[in-house]
Amino acid sequence: MPTKKTPCIPTIILQQLPENKRSPYNSFHLVCFVDSVLIPSSARILALFKQYIPHFALLDCDVFFVSRDQKAVLERWQELAAFPLSIIADTDQRSYQELSLIQPKTTFGKVYDVIQKHAFLYDGTWQLQHRYRRITPDLPEKVLNDILSLRLT
Repeated sequence: MPTKKTPCIPTIILQQLPENKRSPYNSFHLVCFVDSVLIPSSARILALFKQYIPHFALLDCDVFFVSRDQKAVLERWQELAAFPLSIIADTDQRSYQELSLIQPKTTFGKVYDVIQKHAFLYDGTWQLQHRYRRITPDLPEKVLNDILSLRLT
């Protein structure tokens, strides 16, 4: 697992971010890894975070999602769902592999690769501050509380 001193943001993600999001203008960056926006569980996670956009904006935190869908699929989905947050396409799943988010799962005797839904909180210089091992319904509140506590230190 990456340490706080080691930036573990995969380069493929940084390359796809808009120029103004790469530099340390914002105090925090939250990067959430989901499987596919077309899977209902991932769509629920995205809808959940959509409700918290004003709260993250107040704390000067950018929120990004990484999906293994193709860029055209993501753009169309964002348009249909009126989703305002950035979704980054990682079709070859390099960032998932770099962060060890692909795990084998056996179902009915067959082995499948499963994407683990994780989130990473970085400070403005892209240093890892927190790793959330599961994206749960209470994660946005946890992240907001962690940002507040990090600001106080």
